[in-house]
Amino acid sequence: AAGGTGDGKCREMEVRRPEQGDGSLKVTPKPEKTRIKLVLYHWSQSFCSQKVRLVIAEKGLKCEEYDVNLPLSEHNEPWFMRLNPAGEVPVLIHGDNIICESTQIIDYLENTFEDVIPLLHQIIMILS
Repeated sequence: AAGGTGDGKCREMEVRRPEQGDGSLKVTPKPEKTRIKLVLYHWSQSFCSQKVRLVIAEKGLKCEEYDVNLPLSEHNEPWFMRLNPAGEVPVLIHGDNIICESTQIIDYLENTFEDVIPLLHQIIMILS
């Protein structure tokens, strides 16, 4: 959703159900860090890539995803080696941050998007 800022510009807004209270919804501006695009380079059959994709899905984050075909050695191509000189997937780009190891990516997502309620918990809250 978008809300006005009074200067003709829109900013992203987030609707959240309160943890306690009368059950009404609250609208708050999204933090700047959550508006920066996430880009994930991965190979769909890589276990490490699957772990990262699961966390992204669980948090309900929007993310551009690009397959890096390991059997075709795309991970050894110069464009990918500039992202990760080790030539390994997954690689997450968020603004100026490039994170190249699945556990570090998951820690980064947890710390950066700690205020984002996991999707499963959102569904449970709505249904309860």
